[in-house]
Amino acid sequence: MDLQTIITALQDVQISRYLSLASYVALVYDFLLTLPTEITLIWNGRWSIVKILFFIIRYTVPIVITVNLVQLTGYSNFVSGNLSTNFCQRVILVLIYWQLIALAMVDVIVCLRIHAIWQRRRDVFVILAGMWLVTYIVTFSVTIWITKTAFSSISYIAEINLCGATPPKFLWTAWLPGVVFEAAVCTLTSVRTFQHWRHDGVALRDALSQDGLIYFLFGFITRLFNLLIWGGVNTATYWALLGEQFSFALTGIVCSRLLLNLRGVQNQQEWSEATDVLSQTESRNESRSHNEKALTTLWVADTGGQSFLEQIYGKVYNAELRPTFNFLDEYDASK
Repeated sequence: MDLQTIITALQDVQISRYLSLASYVALVYDFLLTLPTEITLIWNGRWSIVKILFFIIRYTVPIVITVNLVQLTGYSNFVSGNLSTNFCQRVILVLIYWQLIALAMVDVIVCLRIHAIWQRRRDVFVILAGMWLVTYIVTFSVTIWITKTAFSSISYIAEINLCGATPPKFLWTAWLPGVVFEAAVCTLTSVRTFQHWRHDGVALRDALSQDGLIYFLFGFITRLFNLLIWGGVNTATYWALLGEQFSFALTGIVCSRLLLNLRGVQNQQEWSEATDVLSQTESRNESRSHNEKALTTLWVADTGGQSFLEQIYGKVYNAELRPTFNFLDEYDASK
């Protein structure tokens, strides 16, 4: 390795350290900032799929980033002693696959959120589920292939006390499905946000945050950032470190903000109802059964077979012209 390559690598590592530390501080700051809201809305509420995913992402992302940040600073000897190639291989693989799993879980939450703002339409659900499956089948397949190909290049660099690897030139392909997925998510959300703003009279700022568009845009930018970094990286440098920490930290922030800023949610019960997929399905079934009940047509002030005005004037008018309203009898004699 020539001197210029070493200098370039060290410069890249330094940039990675600064950006990784900045994103880590942002993650911790956001965690502390949103903790009171989390306690109020989530802690004592009923358990659901979304709540479980939220806690997994919320509390594992900082732990994984902390472990990697310790070795990235070059001062890991104070924590774990001298590093080794085996340690580096384990850390890098854990970071790669857990980031991928975390992204998949976040996108499950994203799909559920978009399904909700589209009034839980079946066609939207089919589109989202199909996109999610295709995205992560392709992404996991490409990632497994890449890690097998590049695993032998992961090593411990004693001179700078860091883990390093030589990323293959085609590594950017692992991020491409996610970029396409996020672009589709932003498109679906943009249409609904525009409707809420233009037709429902919701303030643009509230529509952008409560529908989640602003957070989905952050997700899109993060994945596009990784795609550009991996696509333009020189295999002799360490720019790979830059994208991993930054995008992983933003994943945790986006997930927290998305679920702690739901439209019209003020307490634990409302948050549970807004995020409980199973209860929402049951309520839709109940609503459907109510709609199937026969509507009873009643005359206004119907007394003794005649309306109020007919009794006053002593004259029977055409029944078709009588003012009426539809009444839904929700009484269930079986209960």
